[in-house]
Amino acid sequence: MEVTWYGGSAMLDLDALLPEQPRPLLRMEYERLAEGGAFDGERVELLYGQIVTMSPQEAAHINLTARIGTILVRQLASEYLVLQQSALTLWSHSMPEPDVAVVPYGRLTEHAGRAFLVVEVAETSLRKDMRIKAPLYAEAGIPTYWLVDRPNGTVHVFTRPARGRYAQVTSLRDGAVLLADGLPMVAIAIADIFAP
Repeated sequence: MEVTWYGGSAMLDLDALLPEQPRPLLRMEYERLAEGGAFDGERVELLYGQIVTMSPQEAAHINLTARIGTILVRQLASEYLVLQQSALTLWSHSMPEPDVAVVPYGRLTEHAGRAFLVVEVAETSLRKDMRIKAPLYAEAGIPTYWLVDRPNGTVHVFTRPARGRYAQVTSLRDGAVLLADGLPMVAIAIADIFAP
């Protein structure tokens, strides 16, 4: 495992630590660090106990995220909250910040602890969003996860979460309509998402 430390890099030989192991950070510890300003000026999230830097957002990413959020707000009216770049607290070891999340309606006094739909917009993070975040969202039982692959004009739709994975994954392109399990009022044409 290569570790980068202030511009330098070194190899951390995990076998040399045996029988000790690196200790993952718990979500509550991460939240305390964030509240204390430990990550001020940084875009990070907690994934499986590891603090992970988030890719910078380009204008196309911001516009696409805003477009999806706006359409969902219109379709869901006041029955649900549509959050953008807001952390979820569904796990003891993770605190991801999906680009869009549909959560139960109500006044939030803390980060949302339940979600019906999450959306990630991938520019350079497709591998992370597919291999790390999909199992994480499935583990939390989120019924639908849309992974918007902007460079390829594709939306990967993950549904039917069970035992830490989604049983069904469908890749949709222009001409298809996005649906969300448990949210019958949601129907978004992919053409509307990727429209110039």
